[in-house]
Amino acid sequence: MASFENAGLTPSEVLSLYERLRVLSSQMLKNAREENWEELTGKELERVGLIEKLRSLTLEQESEPQFVAAKSRLIHSILEMDQEIRDITGSRLAEIKSDLDSISSSKKLNNAYGS
Repeated sequence: MASFENAGLTPSEVLSLYERLRVLSSQMLKNAREENWEELTGKELERVGLIEKLRSLTLEQESEPQFVAAKSRLIHSILEMDQEIRDITGSRLAEIKSDLDSISSSKKLNNAYGS
């Protein structure tokens, strides 16, 4: 059985943390699809804290097949959502860059030819 005694957590509690991470990822994906960038950023900050907590867990052993399988399913789901979030936010960042480049070009023209 997996042991998380150094963190005071049972395997079930660890899986609950991964499930919370999956829920946060789902909420972030929804925010990205709706272009709700403020909410997305807030959820990302919450998620980073949870990821750090999960990273700090030191496993003495991780041999319980049910635990490993459940953890694997959750991580796979999280990674799929993360990829879609990156795709959406990458497109948005490209749009913002284009807008900024356009503004910069307009300023240069105004400075060169006056307004």
